[in-house]
Amino acid sequence: MPFRTISRIICFSIVKSFDIRCQKVKTSVGKVKTSNHLTGCAADLHLPSNAIGREWFTSLMDNTHFDELIWETSDRKRYWIHIALRPSGNRQRVVSFLLKK
Repeated sequence: MPFRTISRIICFSIVKSFDIRCQKVKTSVGKVKTSNHLTGCAADLHLPSNAIGREWFTSLMDNTHFDELIWETSDRKRYWIHIALRPSGNRQRVVSFLLKK
């Protein structure tokens, strides 16, 4: 995944915790078998603040050819941005709010 491109667009350095999630991890948190995380094509960007997150989301939406861009939360207190960038076949799928349970 081109993390340098994302860092340049949002003007913030990205610290990667891991590139690829194994199927066992994905299954344990209830995710789908076709997740972009399984192939290293997705990242979850944890936000320094919601205001900055909104700026990042808009910048990524306007300046990146992505597969998925999703604003997510699990508790309406902590938010993150899921972004997926495939080598080809990017769908430009945007979900502006997803409450995960």
